[in-house]
Amino acid sequence: MSVPPLAAASLGFIAVTAGAQAAAGQVAGAPSSPATPTPARGPTAKEQNTPEEPVEACPTRPEDDVQARERAGEWFAKAEAFFILEQNEQALEAFLCSLELVEHPATLFNAAQAARSAGDFERAYKLLRRYRELVPNSDMSDVVSTQIAELEERL
Repeated sequence: MSVPPLAAASLGFIAVTAGAQAAAGQVAGAPSSPATPTPARGPTAKEQNTPEEPVEACPTRPEDDVQARERAGEWFAKAEAFFILEQNEQALEAFLCSLELVEHPATLFNAAQAARSAGDFERAYKLLRRYRELVPNSDMSDVVSTQIAELEERL
């Protein structure tokens, strides 16, 4: 079963690929010119982190919607970083925290992908069903329907 790439959330504070890679320690910044020597590279973020690394406790949702969106964005970025590092259980926990703070279709979809990758098929199924309820005519409808059908066979 292949897992599609993560969906971008349009919350205004997420740079999905570069931001997540930077959070995971995988973006070195601007490329060096041929005249500039390339510094020695240390261990990658994946080599430095273990899958057992715990996720900190999810904060209570702030009353202020702007603050809630900011916190949700922070947890979304953490989740993406864990997902890139193939730490799927931690990614799922962080996506679920982001969802507790602000429910967003991209977060639902990404949480479902992390759940599928972590082997939590029942949770993935529920998250994809909720995604389909929120955005029944999304660009991802075919992918979501296919995944739901695959998960129904497993459950």
